[in-house]
Amino acid sequence: MGFDDVEFASSIPAVTTIRQPLHEMGATRADLLLRKLAKDQVIENISVRPELIVRSSTCPPSLASPKGKRHRFKSSR
Repeated sequence: MGFDDVEFASSIPAVTTIRQPLHEMGATRADLLLRKLAKDQVIENISVRPELIVRSSTCPPSLASPKGKRHRFKSSR
């Protein structure tokens, strides 16, 4: 499992990773900086939604049935 979805994460073996919305994060930070310089409303808590990029280093999860039997998801790949 990786973080930041760096270029080599998609190489062999392809590593599952978290991709951050860097463009959105930069634009939000610039907006906050301009607001602070203008002594406008300051926002203290900001959240962004990262994206899970599942690659071949991760298999689908197994689910336990009510009777204790385990079932596997079938991959659409």
